[in-house]
Amino acid sequence: HHARSGVTGVQAAAHILTSYGLRTRIGVARGRLADCYWPTTDTVVLSERVYHGGGVAALAIAAHEAGHALQARRWYLPGRWSLALVPLANTGVALCLWVWLLGLILESQPLLLTAAGCFGFYVLFLVFELWCEIDASRRAVRELVAHRLIETAEARVARRVLRAAFATYAAGFAGSMLALGFF
Repeated sequence: HHARSGVTGVQAAAHILTSYGLRTRIGVARGRLADCYWPTTDTVVLSERVYHGGGVAALAIAAHEAGHALQARRWYLPGRWSLALVPLANTGVALCLWVWLLGLILESQPLLLTAAGCFGFYVLFLVFELWCEIDASRRAVRELVAHRLIETAEARVARRVLRAAFATYAAGFAGSMLALGFF
């Protein structure tokens, strides 16, 4: 479904970002599902289909990633907490399997609990990530409509696309919770 405004994903993201005075870079990446925001370089990366696409879905995804840039600039607390947890989450995920295996081999309950704790940091990180994803999606639709990049009737399609994308994060979180329960 092409947006009636005729803009592309990159144009939508650029419009939203510049309307807030941000100079966030926007880059293009090959492949699918490459859309993301890199806070360390202040760069929104869009897949080729989203970057060049003029569909409501492309605009929704581009605006969603721009929403993450807005979160970073506006000191959105769950985003700050999420970023602060990244090193602990990465370390926890890297260590938990090995500590868990060692705990099984040695039949050591403290090691097994340590493995669960390590993985717990990752799950805590995911909680804040989910919170950020919900906020970025809400911002995206609101900004697209407010800047007349999509019509109000097209907002329903944008919400559906972003809900489906959120479902992938929710499924990952549910799987992680099951793994934590297993630990």
